[in-house]
Amino acid sequence: MPNDLITLSICIPTFNRSRYLNTLLQDISENFKIFPFQYEIIISSNASTDDTDEVVHNWLNKLPILYIKQETNIGFVASLNDAYSHARGTFSIYLADDDFLEVEPLIEAIITFISHPSAHILYAPWKLVTLKNKPSGRQFFTIPEDKVFKKGDHLELLELILNHHIFPEIYIVRTRTVKRNLFTHNELAYWAFTGASDYLSFGDIIFLATPFIFRPRIILTMKFVHRQAMKKWNMRGTVIEVDWNTFLLIYVNS
Repeated sequence: MPNDLITLSICIPTFNRSRYLNTLLQDISENFKIFPFQYEIIISSNASTDDTDEVVHNWLNKLPILYIKQETNIGFVASLNDAYSHARGTFSIYLADDDFLEVEPLIEAIITFISHPSAHILYAPWKLVTLKNKPSGRQFFTIPEDKVFKKGDHLELLELILNHHIFPEIYIVRTRTVKRNLFTHNELAYWAFTGASDYLSFGDIIFLATPFIFRPRIILTMKFVHRQAMKKWNMRGTVIEVDWNTFLLIYVNS
């Protein structure tokens, strides 16, 4: 398929989670019949040793899949970046192997992105659901309305993120941009925060109020989810306020 005909590359890193991946591919097969854009699915298996190969091969003739199997476990970020490096769509989206896409809001998000040619990345909240139980009114975070941040407007973006406790993990990105600015781990702050700042240096970024991804709710309440996510940043015993202050410094100095 020629590059200019593909609008969206769905990039899925996975490791030994074949049953989740199979459920996701089944969901895409069922629900993307109304998707009006050409798309591709890029699966990067991080040297999986389960039956991921078999699951993917069962879908190769049913979905537009490019399958990459890493020779060794190169880690999540490197596996995702390898998927991005193979993407041919105008836009790329990272999708965890246990996430689900809500097609109609996704279509609207792409239309919004297309209408903002100066924007390089589009963020959105996500709905908290139990696996395959999609109806949900609960979100990980909420914002009052869609917001476009102009290139270099780091302080205004920081204000939105801090005021609404936003974790900028769900996004659609221009493929040509992500190939120039692949995500990396760093010792200063969570990769999604530094990524948002980096992309605002390239051009405008968009935050939508409407989710287009369902993410499994493994723990009981959003408050607890938020607290557990904070703990992941606290690997070296540093209190969470330090992480927020580091995040602030990164944005101020960007």
